[in-house]
Amino acid sequence: MSQEEKENIIDEQESDNKQENDVSENEDIISEDQQVQPEEEPKEETVLKSDMDALEKKFGELNDSYLRLYADFDNYKKRTAKEKTETALYATALVMQKLLPVIDNFERALAAETEESAFYTGVKMVYKQLDEILVSEGLKAIPAEGELFDPNLHHAVMTESDEAKDDNVITEQLQRGYMYKEKVLRPAMVKVNKK
Repeated sequence: MSQEEKENIIDEQESDNKQENDVSENEDIISEDQQVQPEEEPKEETVLKSDMDALEKKFGELNDSYLRLYADFDNYKKRTAKEKTETALYATALVMQKLLPVIDNFERALAAETEESAFYTGVKMVYKQLDEILVSEGLKAIPAEGELFDPNLHHAVMTESDEAKDDNVITEQLQRGYMYKEKVLRPAMVKVNKK
């Protein structure tokens, strides 16, 4: 063999060796990539899962905050509606209470006049009309004479002792008492029988 042929064979062998080395290096690289990818996938899943958990926790917190805020607002609406109603009732009760002396004066005027006069008839008509309006708005007289004394509804200013009547029974109404809806505006002034 000639020197040239020998050199060609050596070159070919070196070339084959070089290719084998390149292939083995590529295999090493591929195997490293394959090993890295499986390790990265669990990391990505773990990251995604932790992100999802964090988002679910944040959503839960925001939802809870929203529900609490909604409940607070709903309670506020109910409270203000109740206060508005109570304010209106209170204002109406004050007006009714201021009208009670007017009603008393009508009753005194009717008691002082004779039923035959035109003045009596006119006052009685005005009194009846005023009474109907007030009753339609919720004002009602507290029953007194012949009723059992109730300190929540009646104010005893006098007592008498009558054996023919039951104990603690109202014998006479001195001034009419009134209620507006379920609230006592003025207790009835009464005389009570005590044995």
